[in-house]
Amino acid sequence: MKKKQCAALITASLMLFNNAAVFTAAAADGTSQTSVYAYENTVTYEVTGGTISFDKDTGEVYHATDNVTEVIIPEEIEGAKVRTIRYNAFLNKHKLIKVVLPDTVTSIGDSAFANCTNLKSINLPDSVTSIGAYAFAGSPLGSTDDSVLKLPASLETLGVYPFDICNGVTAFALAESNPNFAVKDGILYTKDMQTLLACPAKKS
Repeated sequence: MKKKQCAALITASLMLFNNAAVFTAAAADGTSQTSVYAYENTVTYEVTGGTISFDKDTGEVYHATDNVTEVIIPEEIEGAKVRTIRYNAFLNKHKLIKVVLPDTVTSIGDSAFANCTNLKSINLPDSVTSIGAYAFAGSPLGSTDDSVLKLPASLETLGVYPFDICNGVTAFALAESNPNFAVKDGILYTKDMQTLLACPAKKS
């Protein structure tokens, strides 16, 4: 009976709320089954226009409400250090304009700020060592004719196309001491200058 039920599932959706993940599966007969998975140690933190959700056990910001406009994240939330911006955390937040990250953040996940079509201002602290694939893809990240995006001095790993279609960026900047990457004429390369990783749209 259970195998038949599993085979009948044809669509599924996952929704994140303040401190729970709600998984809904629709069966071929039109019925649906919903399961709620609660995060045990999560809190919400108020920001301009809405809230963000934070997992105190992992140090991850994992969700934001749709109407957030300005997000200033402190180093700690209720005594727990903020260490990670989880994948998809701010995906498609079209009203988001500005983000301030604390010096405790070390990792920005895949598509964390992707398609935030009005995001014009964000800092990348030197504490960040990892930026995931498509992390900022489709977000402008600048608003002037001279919008230089300063990359973290301690950056170690970079996923594919993290700054794809970031049309507001005119140039990248990076400390010369970084052993993994290099910037020349505002364009980001691997340290050996053999692979181009990101070219500002206004330079292409």
